[in-house]
Amino acid sequence: MSLRVHDISVPVRPGMLISGRQPEFTWLYSITEGAEYNVSAWRLHAHTGTHVETGLHYVDGRETIDAVEIERLVGPARVLDLTAVEGEEIFPEDLRAAGYEGQERVLLRTANSACAIRELVKRESWVGLGSAAAELLAESGTRLLGVDYLSVETPAGESSGEWPVHTILCGAGLVLLEVVDLDGVEPGDYLLACLPLKLEGGEAAPARVVLIDG
Repeated sequence: MSLRVHDISVPVRPGMLISGRQPEFTWLYSITEGAEYNVSAWRLHAHTGTHVETGLHYVDGRETIDAVEIERLVGPARVLDLTAVEGEEIFPEDLRAAGYEGQERVLLRTANSACAIRELVKRESWVGLGSAAAELLAESGTRLLGVDYLSVETPAGESSGEWPVHTILCGAGLVLLEVVDLDGVEPGDYLLACLPLKLEGGEAAPARVVLIDG
């Protein structure tokens, strides 16, 4: 059997594209400085790079990241091609036209993957999910949604301070996977393996994420 594995995680490094605090790297022990081994240390927040968010991020009392069943994070997934979407908002008709049929795990490939996610500074304009499309996902049984930018929100939704899409999806119990790199990944069906750090009590955690076809 021939398998092809697509690593859709972004590298974590100081100076990366991020919302909030930049990651910090240091050596605790260094062979070049006389130590017997190398040991590094990182200071970063739970939403650094490719990461998974639970409903607790926006709704008190929801599940923590360590409580998410592994079966929700590993399984069949569909990559939807939304690169033709113009403007900043994905609508329900865009999802349906791209092949959305209520799949349990869905990843949205937009124009962000080719440009916005590769820049070092957050843009003022990017492609995000609209509230109506979020309602469709929540009502259709989807349990995990992946997006190719820093936030699932549109710029308008984020600037409103109300975070409407996060509120809809988190309220419905979806797991959100943000900052995936889908550039070069063809639309279609894959096996998703999404493995966030098991940070007890947290609302999110960085993750290594791959898509497997074949």
